[in-house]
Order: sequence, then C-alpha cells, then structure tokens
Amino acid sequence: MKEYSYQERHLGTNTTVSVVGPKVELANQIALEAFAEIVRYENIFSRFLAMSELSILNRTGEMFVSDDFYAVLKRSYELYKITAGAFNPLVQIANYGYVADYQSLLQTKDFTPSVVSKDLSDFTLGQFTDSTKKVKLGPGQKLDFGGILKGYLAEKICSSLVEKYSDCRGIIVNLGGDLHTRGYDEKGQPFTFFIFNPVTNAEIAVSLTDTSLATSGVYARTWQTKIGMVHHILTGAGTFTSDLQGLSASIVHPNGALAEAFTKLLLQQGPSAVMTATGTGGIDCRYLLIKATGTIKTNLNL
Repeated sequence: MKEYSYQERHLGTNTTVSVVGPKVELANQIALEAFAEIVRYENIFSRFLAMSELSILNRTGEMFVSDDFYAVLKRSYELYKITAGAFNPLVQIANYGYVADYQSLLQTKDFTPSVVSKDLSDFTLGQFTDSTKKVKLGPGQKLDFGGILKGYLAEKICSSLVEKYSDCRGIIVNLGGDLHTRGYDEKGQPFTFFIFNPVTNAEIAVSLTDTSLATSGVYARTWQTKIGMVHHILTGAGTFTSDLQGLSASIVHPNGALAEAFTKLLLQQGPSAVMTATGTGGIDCRYLLIKATGTIKTNLNL
C-alpha cells in the first residue's frame, strides 16, 4: 500500500485529499471525485460566489432550496440547539469586514463594523419547511455555513468514497485544517496529525482514524478595523468579543459538523460547556484548548 496526496484550493482555503491504496490509478480517481464534490458544494454554499444557492437566498430572503442545502441547514439548526446558540449560522462575519477571501482582508482596515440587532441572529425552526424545502429568512438575515460546512463535507466525502471503492484502505479529506479520516495509513497505523501551539511553537501529535478533527483559532486569522483588531469568532448573537477561553480550540469527534461547531463552543465557554452539551446527547468527545499562556486543557490521550 502507498499513500498518494493531492492539493487544490477551494472554499477559500487549501484542500488536501490523501488516499491509501494499491495503485496510483485508484488514488487519482478517488481524488478526482473528491475535488469534484468539493467544487459542487462550493458552488452551492460559497458566500463569495454571486450565483451560489446561498448567495441567491441571502439576496432574495426566500426560496426553495436543494436537498443538499436543506440537509446542511437542518444540521445547523440541530447544532444551534445543542450548543445553546454558541454556533449560529445567522452570525454575519461580513459585519466585521470579512467580505472577501481572507487573503484580501488587509484592505478592510478602514471598515466600520455594523450594529447587530438581536433579531438578525434569531434562528427559529419556523424559517424552513420540511415538506417543500422552502426557506424564509427574516428581514436583514443572512446565512453563513462556514462554521460547520468544511467538517460536514469532509466526513461526507470520506464516507461515500470508502463505501464506493473497497480497495481504498485509507483516506483523508482536509479542508483548511478541518479534516476527516477513514481507514489507516500505508503502514496500517492510524493517521498522525499535529495541532500547533502558537505560544510555545510546539506541535502536539494526535493519532486518528474513522473520525474528524476540527481546529479553530484566533491567533492567525485577524484583521484591522476601525474598532481595532478583530477575529472570526463571534458570539451566538453576532457580536465581537475578545473574552475567549483560549487562542485555539480543537475537537475530535466522528461527526465532522459537530466537531466544527464545538470548537466555537470550546473557545467561547470552555471545556465544561462542551462536556455538558455532548452529555445531553449521550455522546462524548475529545477536546484540546490552548490558553493564551500556552498551557493546555485536554482530555486527549497525548
């Protein structure tokens, strides 16, 4: 067995597909299908593409959506409830100047953040209808699934391709640091990944198989506005806060969407909130929180 890796840029970030299998032809085919699915989802959910399904809904406020869109919306609502609103797809990071690919944000230093009304972040089940898949947003509301989409999609792609190709012994889909794994590496061992500690510059090794790893941090992705430096982690009400539990939060969980959503909960409220939230569903998860001092809080077996 050999591991083959492929990289392209999609969803505003570097995306990597790694395949463990007996032949390069198999790996090439799997990677081709994986990237095609990533592009398809980008064309549905990118808020930077004017004709994406998401962009059209955000402009019009009401429309019938596709099955894929509706599935992500429903999962978002479930996670909104589980996290008591810490994850909220109605939070609009564009209000703080994140209006383009992150590489362009240095141009937003004169941006004045918008005043956020509570009504804009009120996510209720009455906004969508199962029977027709019709979605109706409130006045001024816009959706942004960036908080869970990469984890959701990485898991979905891995699951479908492993099921389709029995000779695929292992696969990683890594969407800008949010990843899912199935199977094993070329030596038949769990895949090893590294979580970066921005204070000590240490790399923390984590072994994974058949699960997701999501990491969200506020130490690198920051930009200047008229109220000072801001980052992409907003409260569930859509407001900016510098009062976070740490600089970086990582969650290991079989469900990719949950892993991503819980990084926001971990950063905002700390480990006890994560364990309480997961406990209500009878599902445990593993976390690693890096504090501003560089110290670590974790239940991972490091």
